Amino acid sequence: MPLMILLLLPLSVCHGQGTLRKQKLSKDVTMEIPSSFIPMDIQQQRIKYVSDRAPIAMFTTEDGRVDLGVNTSSTTWGDSDLAILRDFYRAGIINLYDKTDFSKDTIELINDRKFIVFEFNGTLHPDENSFRNEGSLSKYIYIQYTIYNNNVLLFNFSAPAIQRPKWEATVKEMMTSIKIR
Repeated sequence: MPLMILLLLPLSVCHGQGTLRKQKLSKDVTMEIPSSFIPMDIQQQRIKYVSDRAPIAMFTTEDGRVDLGVNTSSTTWGDSDLAILRDFYRAGIINLYDKTDFSKDTIELINDRKFIVFEFNGTLHPDENSFRNEGSLSKYIYIQYTIYNNNVLLFNFSAPAIQRPKWEATVKEMMTSIKIR
């Protein structure tokens, strides 16, 4: 029986995403990401994500539907501020979506560092006054925040909500592989 578990384990890690490979994101930050992820170019970043700060790293799948981003905030926070930050970021997430279903909302110790962890499905309903009559947009989001050099370091994964079963195990493995010197 243990041999069968060992044989099936790689399938759960690789299911549809390819194998994970260690990626150096900055001089102090590494994490494992799917080998199928490609770096997002500047134009893709500007179209998909509005920010006044250049991200540390942005990756996407070949079809551009699944993204992983790493960024840092410009505001200063202390190591003891995680509980306050958790409430602050949770409120911000709730305000971004019309409906938010959290499956994880916690502070976890990952590789000797405390992270705020949110996992949720967020849904945006179309604006009834819009000339574009598109349906609701539902995303699966997994976000982790930590304090690093008195700034917030953010790891954000997003995929269409319908793809959550395909990505859930891989995202958790990716997020728990984060190492910060």
